[in-house]
Amino acid sequence: MPETFAEEDFAHVVDPVQRPIREANVPAADRRSSVTDKPVIELHCLQDDGKLTALVPGTTTHVPFEQRNSCRLTFHRDRIPADSGEQRLQLSVAVTSLGGNDRGEARINQLLHLRHGPEQDVIWIRGAKEQFDRIDIHVDQVMDEALYASGTERTIALTSAQWSLITEDADFRFYATAAIPGSLYRFSSDPGDLGTGPLSLNFGVLSRLTWLDSDGHEGLWVSRPA
Repeated sequence: MPETFAEEDFAHVVDPVQRPIREANVPAADRRSSVTDKPVIELHCLQDDGKLTALVPGTTTHVPFEQRNSCRLTFHRDRIPADSGEQRLQLSVAVTSLGGNDRGEARINQLLHLRHGPEQDVIWIRGAKEQFDRIDIHVDQVMDEALYASGTERTIALTSAQWSLITEDADFRFYATAAIPGSLYRFSSDPGDLGTGPLSLNFGVLSRLTWLDSDGHEGLWVSRPA
């Protein structure tokens, strides 16, 4: 500065110039879903052949009823970028019966805190009790601005991955009921003189065959007494 301005004040700063320093967290948005080559989150279930298969997110998959307890969510910490910091994920699992009744004891609603590391976290998906129970799985990225950026403390959830499972893959259902009525009455003009009156032995079978849609609901049915 020229010497003529040596004693002049050009500005006064009254606010503190220091700012708190904290860890920067970056959502690993491009690696969360299993539609990528190396996803952070994967869902595996056993199929009829006993082979463990990775299920595609965003679709409804039929799992054999015998393998209903074989499904597990895997969180690959080693696939989270080391410089992305903490990841907050909201896991929601709901199980409903064919009639739409919620199985409350199987519900999961848990907040997960994940960081880069060598280990894998596994959460087993259970709670289906009957054929055609539906399991809905949602994993959401919790976008907390107090964690990922400065400013307002607003929190939103962005869906990272979702799956729907149905615990059966049958196409038909067969019903059969045997009945022995208390009494049946016979009216006959048979020339063999079988007569008219109550039958001494009564036995009946009622059967029904119906096809099922992909969700297990019954369609056209055929009833046949014997």
